[in-house]
Amino acid sequence: MATFKLQIFEDCLLNKDEFIEFLQTSPDTLIELTTDKEGPSLNQCGVVDILLNSGRDLDKISVTTPNWYEKLPIRFTYQPKRWNHWFIYCKQATEIYKFSKQQQSQTRLGCFIGRKNLDRLAILYWLSRRLNVFLSSLREDHINYEHRSDIEHWVDNIYSFESWVKEFDIPSIDNYSVDDQYQSIDFADQKNQFLKVQLNMLNWYGQFDVELVCETFVRGDTYFPTEKTVRPIIGEKPMLVYGPKNYLKNLRKQGFETWADCWDESYDQYEGYERWNRMKDVITQIYAWGDWEWNPIMKQATEIAVRNKQLFKKEVPSAF
Repeated sequence: MATFKLQIFEDCLLNKDEFIEFLQTSPDTLIELTTDKEGPSLNQCGVVDILLNSGRDLDKISVTTPNWYEKLPIRFTYQPKRWNHWFIYCKQATEIYKFSKQQQSQTRLGCFIGRKNLDRLAILYWLSRRLNVFLSSLREDHINYEHRSDIEHWVDNIYSFESWVKEFDIPSIDNYSVDDQYQSIDFADQKNQFLKVQLNMLNWYGQFDVELVCETFVRGDTYFPTEKTVRPIIGEKPMLVYGPKNYLKNLRKQGFETWADCWDESYDQYEGYERWNRMKDVITQIYAWGDWEWNPIMKQATEIAVRNKQLFKKEVPSAF
């Protein structure tokens, strides 16, 4: 059997040329593809099109992936599990890591961005121009965002946006000294030496009400919650999620509650800039509510978040 590891980042196949060459040169034998425990949409990132155009016998090709939500012309070798590894790793981390609350003023929105891409930068661009106070961070990874043809749907002024991106060189646009969510916590002295999770953002969870989550895979037929979603569940924090279509719906299928009784969640029926445009309306409403309106809404939203954490602690298996 020949194997090939698909390198997929931000819904894009990074080793496309190598994959095409592999299909062209591999013997007529069984082929197993792997996504390295990631859960992207193989249709969205172009893998399926490459397979269909390869002339290979698709009955001899299988894939190991935790995303079994989409229909593929090849076989799955991965057995569906209720909880992916991020749920389990993060549960283990909470049993070890000691959190220390940061002393800062309270705001309504928190948004922790890891690696840069057009979607995430456009989201921060809009937030920074519309909201006076919110907690945020961005990882400085020296990755240049891709210039896509749909940029005009994301920003109101491309020149202004590109100037803002060029000058944006601090980890927190509200001037807080926030380490990004990718800072590793070393568990080398524990049973699982490989375990490094990104949970230091929880130290800041007392400083905002709702988290804006920007997930890793946000297009196509996929559902793969990462630490970005698991963290607010652990932190008992209500959230808005920029992710793929039906992400909140699939989260509910796992037993968690979402916040449709608190604010409009119809954005979950969309992906890409259509999803974000509807999420902007929700954020605008959250900031428009007076304290006398917001406080009871936040109380109800937090009660839902507390129940989500209780489910997490009860149902997610330990990694020990």
